[in-house]
Amino acid sequence: MGASNFLKLLSDEQISYVHESALRIIERFGVSVEDAAARDLLLSRGCRELAGRVAITRDFVESALEGFRPSITLRSPAGAVKKLGEGKLLCHSTGGAPWIADSAAGKHRHASMEDLINCVRVMNRMEGLDLPCALVYPSEIPPQITQFVQAATLFRYSEKPVMCPGVSSFGNARYIGELFKMLGNDCGIVGISPESPLFWPKEITDSARVFAELGVPLDILAAPMAGMTAPITTVGCVTMCHAEILAFAAFCGAINPQTPLVYGARAFSANMRTCQVAVGLPETGTASAMSAMLAQKCGLPSDVYGVGCTSCDMDEQAGYEKMMCGLLPALAGADMITGLGSLASVMCGSLEQIVIDDEIVLMIKKICSGYDVSEDTIGFSAIEEALQGDGNFLAEEHTVEHLKKGAVFSPAIGFNGQLMNWIDDGKPPIGEKPRAAVKDIIAEKPRVILDEALDRELHKLTAAAERELVNVINQPF
Repeated sequence: MGASNFLKLLSDEQISYVHESALRIIERFGVSVEDAAARDLLLSRGCRELAGRVAITRDFVESALEGFRPSITLRSPAGAVKKLGEGKLLCHSTGGAPWIADSAAGKHRHASMEDLINCVRVMNRMEGLDLPCALVYPSEIPPQITQFVQAATLFRYSEKPVMCPGVSSFGNARYIGELFKMLGNDCGIVGISPESPLFWPKEITDSARVFAELGVPLDILAAPMAGMTAPITTVGCVTMCHAEILAFAAFCGAINPQTPLVYGARAFSANMRTCQVAVGLPETGTASAMSAMLAQKCGLPSDVYGVGCTSCDMDEQAGYEKMMCGLLPALAGADMITGLGSLASVMCGSLEQIVIDDEIVLMIKKICSGYDVSEDTIGFSAIEEALQGDGNFLAEEHTVEHLKKGAVFSPAIGFNGQLMNWIDDGKPPIGEKPRAAVKDIIAEKPRVILDEALDRELHKLTAAAERELVNVINQPF
């Protein structure tokens, strides 16, 4: 399990100390569990009542960890296969931004259903993006069914397995569960978010039960904020996040030990002057790197924050924040990083930013892919032939062979020439190529991935969700 671990921000002894501290936290202080049935399940497994909370015991957690899978195989209805936790870094887009950066209009606006569909269509073309997520909330969709519609749209248009939005509504969970029954339990992952600090609302435990009973992969998205819902220090926030994931993972395992679980750490820091999350801080990258190491210790595949930023535009700030916060956890062995396509601490999505971020993650994947050290890669034969000749390696067979294998990264978006070439080209800004790529993709006719029979069933399910959860019939998407 896990990608190559090139970076260790914490020693093995420190990781063990954090893990032990998290176990102490949930056993000593417990979890506030709103639902009586969830509390009863925990108590039946040896957990204890604790002044209105439930103490999550070490034995309960450790027993659950023994049964979890270190890897998960996902298959889309279109036939694409992605394997999480098998040594190859995966990436997915972020989800749930209310705003979209509309480059054509030159403004930021509330996102629409058309924007969501176009996001998925662009993601289908991105080589480095493995799992599309619903980058934006479509503003015209009633909030009572937004999460279901986001998931349905992903399945309808995505050629890849999907990352469903974080589910916080039991009604939406039931209907998303029906989608998985229709399309297969392994066609995607569902996010579920226990609240910080250490609180499980009934809506969350009921939703988790839906997916755990079905055996749908669950991404436990614990998201404490340093200084507000967790200690201000990075290691303190990470420890709280770890405690929340351990407790909720054990709960899901008690429902169904075969539930595939993902360690979805989202340990954030904030601008403490405004008390608003700031994703582009170095603490995001370091917290994610530590979390990836903790996931490895627990034998769970990890999904941590990565290619996000506080910047509100696709500018220099976005570039350095995204590379810094994405590369650190990747080097620490994260199995999957998120954040692609997001701006403004996940308040805004951008089609063009998806394209730029795809190039960033391709660079990160290249760095983290591992390195073969052998006589061939060192190039003994090429050295011999070049030194016996004119000393030029350019025409050597070794050079041509390894260039074809990708020895040197070739950017599709970033400029890769000389200063005079850039001047002669009119000094094109970084956004020019992404805008052209997006324009070409969305100019094509949208293609529904599902076959006609499944698409009809999906529309029937959408109508049923509207009748029950909204009680009105909206325009079909």
